Amino acid sequence: SAVEYLLTHKPDTIWLVGSGWEGAYSLEDTVCAGAISQRLMEETGDSVDDIAGNDEVIGAIALYSQWQDKLLEMFYHASHGKRLLRLNGHEDLKYCAQTDVLDALPIQKEPGVLVKNS
Repeated sequence: SAVEYLLTHKPDTIWLVGSGWEGAYSLEDTVCAGAISQRLMEETGDSVDDIAGNDEVIGAIALYSQWQDKLLEMFYHASHGKRLLRLNGHEDLKYCAQTDVLDALPIQKEPGVLVKNS
């Protein structure tokens, strides 16, 4: 997982950047950042003050804390989730609401080139 990679490699700085949608805020990107941040805190014992570089991280952790047991329901409220539902993408949302289901982490080798890190 992304968290395991970060714990193994221990970078000095971690940037979690949500891609958003058409230049706007994305609920699902933010909840993902919150999930990663919270798991890092749990694994390292660090506090939110130790890991948060800005208020957005604190907000992302709060969002994840509220919705972690009902991510699919949260996705139903998100604008992108509603768009997927209109396109008959319920199964896509169900898949995306899972955590820690992949055993590979894509790593950017160079711009536009991803490699499998397992």
